[in-house]
Amino acid sequence: MNALSKMENARTRLLLKRPFYGALALRLNIVEDNTQPTAYTDGKVIGFNSHFVDQIDKQESLFLVLHEVLHCILKHPWRKGSRDHELFNQAGDYVINLVCLNDGFKLLSNILLDRKYDGKSTEWVYADLESQRRANQDEAGDAGDAGDDSNGQGDGNNSPSTSGEETEKEYGPDDVPTFSEAVKSGQFGEFREATDEDGNADTDSADEWEGAVQIAIAQEKARGTMSGKALASIQGRNEGMIDWSETLANFLSDSGNNFDTTWSKPNRRFIGRGQYLPS
Repeated sequence: MNALSKMENARTRLLLKRPFYGALALRLNIVEDNTQPTAYTDGKVIGFNSHFVDQIDKQESLFLVLHEVLHCILKHPWRKGSRDHELFNQAGDYVINLVCLNDGFKLLSNILLDRKYDGKSTEWVYADLESQRRANQDEAGDAGDAGDDSNGQGDGNNSPSTSGEETEKEYGPDDVPTFSEAVKSGQFGEFREATDEDGNADTDSADEWEGAVQIAIAQEKARGTMSGKALASIQGRNEGMIDWSETLANFLSDSGNNFDTTWSKPNRRFIGRGQYLPS
């Protein structure tokens, strides 16, 4: 069985085993794309590296399709904003894997999983991971300051590439990670931001997915095959999409400026002091 047939077969098995996820997976075209090492979704397709899929078994391919459709159900291609992509992808994986666990799926070993994130939004998990990363960087910086006499120049090996070659590169059989390596790193099934033909955020596809998920939830409630905890997580998928700190900052920046002043009638409280101020 070639890689494409394996992925299509996995989607069919998911549809028969768990119709809620399988029906939504039918919205995604499955396409071979060897310009990335594992697999991804952008809300329109599931792209996969044929060399990566060749090495995985039936259970792993089913979990891969399930993982990608959950990226779409939880709106990850539309809700990243300006956040770090790699870290937001990892946050999404933590949430996805808990949904799968709570819904009775057998999880693979070495997967990104932490019970403390149960019931948390992707944005909440991202903030926690970012805080952990910042603390680790501070610790590493302190250790480096204590024993580093290079004046912060470094050797340049950690600088991001600006040549653009990595995005154009094709990943061959020797370039792709093993399934266990990809699972452990959180890179075995990523998401890409959903954009239209002009490269702008594709809000139309977001609305279409929202409508499709609402219909699927109503059908699932009638069917009754999903655990209540998993269903609650999916129903609460829109929580945490508004950054409360940004909202609060915008509110405070407007406070004190949302009134009109006029000099046509001076403020009578200050006239007796010889002060003419607007009312």
